[in-house]
Amino acid sequence: MALSTATLGAENNDNNLKAKSLQAYGLAMKQLAVSLKQQSPHNDGVLAAVQLMRTFELLFGADPESQETGGLSSQTQSFRRHIDGETSLILSRGPNDTWSSSGRQLLADGRLSLITAYISRRWRSPFSHPEWKQARLWHSVADSPINKLLDIMVEIPGLLQDLDVMRQAPTPEEAQKLHTDLSAKCEACELALLAWEVEIGDDLRTYDYTANTVPLPQNEDDLALLYLSHLYWMSCLMLFSTMGFCELEDPRAKAEGGFGDLLSSSAQRTAMSYAYRIAHSIDLLFQPPAGTYSAAASFFPLGNALRYLIMLETYGSQNILSKERLMLIKAFKRPFLGSFVGRFLRNLQADDGIDYNDQGLATHIFDKIAVM
Repeated sequence: MALSTATLGAENNDNNLKAKSLQAYGLAMKQLAVSLKQQSPHNDGVLAAVQLMRTFELLFGADPESQETGGLSSQTQSFRRHIDGETSLILSRGPNDTWSSSGRQLLADGRLSLITAYISRRWRSPFSHPEWKQARLWHSVADSPINKLLDIMVEIPGLLQDLDVMRQAPTPEEAQKLHTDLSAKCEACELALLAWEVEIGDDLRTYDYTANTVPLPQNEDDLALLYLSHLYWMSCLMLFSTMGFCELEDPRAKAEGGFGDLLSSSAQRTAMSYAYRIAHSIDLLFQPPAGTYSAAASFFPLGNALRYLIMLETYGSQNILSKERLMLIKAFKRPFLGSFVGRFLRNLQADDGIDYNDQGLATHIFDKIAVM
């Protein structure tokens, strides 16, 4: 009820409906708290409720001006609490627990958000541990292409954490060991992604602007392929970016005189190409036949691609503004959920220092975009 009312309120700019959606959401939160006290957390309905609340927070959470301790907006904190609660519920049941058919579907549907949350935090996902990766929980619904991709993607948060640990190594010898280990893990992940790409075949080129003119999706199957392509490109972006930093920050290169320019790394140039692929097709998730909540599907590819391009184009005091970065920013002006996605990304600024909406450019950017 809260999601439906909030959607109608946003579509029609109806403040009464918006207020009612918040009331319904508050009531749902209270009922969930009661359920957790009175029922076993093994009840699949609890997981369903947490997932719905997480979606509400992402799209219709607290006012972006509301800030809490630690520099995080209340919206961001609430979203993360729901992610943490969902993770705890699953971990408490263990990898070998028995789930109902609806529970298994919930696991499959929620898996991506659990992975991307750890990508944002740059922490290794608990679901990357062997006992969880080998569990049939994720695959008991179907061994689908997206499930197979997520089997690879779940390793990426750990690669980011390992990169940060390498950067903080106390000695050159330790840094070199960590660098060697990380390089090997990245190579294994690259080979897994390549094998997945070969298995999927030419379908992955459908929405790739480097292969042909990007078509408009015509039905749900087309949208599913577009969504799958974005997840694959986001995975490649994160992997090759990590490989690029690993290459540039090789302790041996540092000892010989420092790091090169970011784009001197072939891996970084490859990462940039995947960010561009996302940029050239992200707008399709905000057009018919995409549904109202297509914005939720766009959030993680859009946010990661934009974050990467901002980092790349401002590195070393550069001041570059690519056409592709403008394309990503344009999505925030899409009525009505584009603005909600943009708001959520802006709320992450306090956490990672990235201005996702490029507020300093806002006065003239959209005039330029309009003629693209």
